Order: sequence, then C-alpha cells, then structure tokens
Amino acid sequence: LYKIIMELNEAFFPPLNELEFVITEKCNLACKYCFEKKSLKQRVMTIETAKSAIDLLFDYSRDKKNLHIIYFGGEPLLNFSLIRYITEYAEEKAFAVGKTIEFSMNSSGVLIDEPLASYIAKHKIRIILSIDGCETSHNRFRIDKYGQGTFDRALSGMKCLKKVRPWIEIKMTVMPENAPRLFEDILGLYNMGVNS
Repeated sequence: LYKIIMELNEAFFPPLNELEFVITEKCNLACKYCFEKKSLKQRVMTIETAKSAIDLLFDYSRDKKNLHIIYFGGEPLLNFSLIRYITEYAEEKAFAVGKTIEFSMNSSGVLIDEPLASYIAKHKIRIILSIDGCETSHNRFRIDKYGQGTFDRALSGMKCLKKVRPWIEIKMTVMPENAPRLFEDILGLYNMGVNS
C-alpha cells in the first residue's frame, strides 16, 4: 500500500523537501497578543510520529538533495529531547543516503543556556528568536505565566547563542502601542548584537 501511495504521489505531486514539526503546543510564556493561547491543547509530538515524519520526508524527497526541518511550537525547546532525537536521526539518514539536512527553529530564547547553545551550534540549527524590541517594548507584551517580563531571560539566551553562533536573527511582533518605538528598538537590538 505504501509503495502504491508513493507511486501516486510521484505521479501527481512534486518531491517533498521540507517539513515543519510542531514539537509541542506547550509554551512557557503568556504573551498578551498570543492568538493560540486559548486553543492549544498542550499536546506534544511523540517519537513515533517524529520518526514516521522523517521517514516520509526522506521517502518523498526523491531526487532532492537538500532537505530542511523546521522546529515550531508553542515553545519547541520545552520538548528538547525530541528535538535532539529528530536532529540526530535525520542527520544519520541524510548521511546514509548522501543528502544534506538543515534545521531551523523559532524560539523565545528564554530556555537557552550554554549547553543548549553548544548543541544548537554543533548541529547547525538556525534559530530565530522572538524578541519584540528593547526591554520596554518586549516586556509590554511578552510576559511569562506570572505576568513578569521576559526580556532579561531572552537576552541571556541570545548572549549564549552569540558566543557559539555569531549571526543572530530575531522576529519582532510590533503591536500598535510599540510602533512609535520601532526605530529605537531596532537600533537597540542591533547594538546588542542582533544581525537580522
């Protein structure tokens, strides 16, 4: 049956070269603008599902040599053991069949410490940090479950990353209340070491 499905997919669809894994729906923040906060069921992806998805990616990639896996959540680092499993399993499969595999992840950065940053650097996982500007702008909306701002923790995670992966990318959510500070926030983040 799997062989028939693969043949049908090959006949009707282009090869698959990228998958996005929702590692967990759990999040350790309570951002005021989060549109998923009330709809998430706190589920986590299982190893079995992850392994099947990776196998599918490799089976359906056909002649594509460069594959990409995106880690997403919630906060994906809350399920770091699964990220480690996926990364290492996909790297082994890629090596065995002569393909390359790249990884990227969106993260608040608040869980990143030096050992985690070293793992991320070793496995070349591209991280896009969610930081909404300098401290005032960021802490206005990106709060934890206790209502506390998370800027200092995000900045600490960014500094750990900067030591091992000098190129730092962020994704800013700009709310109308923070729009007047946009230039100041971007310049401030640049001065803190953000590259993109």
